[in-house]
Amino acid sequence: MGLFSAIFSGFQTERVAPFNTPFLNYSYDLLFCDNTANYKNEMTIPLYPWDELFSAETGHLDKVKAISQNSLLESRPRLVACKMLTDAGVEIIDCELLGLVIELHHKNQFDVLAAYSDLSLYYIHHNERLFNCESSNEKSDELIGKLFNYGNRCVDCFEPRFKERSNAPASGHARISLLCTNGVFVKEGPYNQLQKDLQSGTIIETTVQLMLHLTEQRQRQNKRDYGKLAS
Repeated sequence: MGLFSAIFSGFQTERVAPFNTPFLNYSYDLLFCDNTANYKNEMTIPLYPWDELFSAETGHLDKVKAISQNSLLESRPRLVACKMLTDAGVEIIDCELLGLVIELHHKNQFDVLAAYSDLSLYYIHHNERLFNCESSNEKSDELIGKLFNYGNRCVDCFEPRFKERSNAPASGHARISLLCTNGVFVKEGPYNQLQKDLQSGTIIETTVQLMLHLTEQRQRQNKRDYGKLAS
């Protein structure tokens, strides 16, 4: 079980829950890395870099800054470190894209995909299933590379988010969140409008390809597992 799966029980949320399953609502909130308390529990505190992050949250921001800048670490602890620095009033100048969260609420079906610069992927399917890919493969790596290529082009034209994250997009709407070291940049609007937009449309198209890839990958794995049980 990966670290992402191990920490779901460690936080609560006050936002309107987009899913019926508490486990998936926990998963959904963790994707954004915008509430540092979500990651603080008995599963994370003993592990580096989380131990240093949470021992340093009331001081010693030099450790937090070092974690935020360490490109050898996973993306999510780096994003949490950046949020800690921002909350402490530390200005971050450099803009490095570490993750994208794409929310598609189309035809009354709500799907969410998150991709990070460490090539990890998480997809919450509208049928309330969680697909994760913490070990890369050629197809997913290629599509993640495209997402980040398009995302980096959009940072300057998306709106910076200065307030708390709002609830999930309403039916018929979509939201793209670019998680950068110096903040979150967002584009939200009607699904069809974003789909037709040159910049947002390429991100949505690639996101759908990744969703299909993860779904097909899970189906192939289920068939293999069924074959083993039947043999």
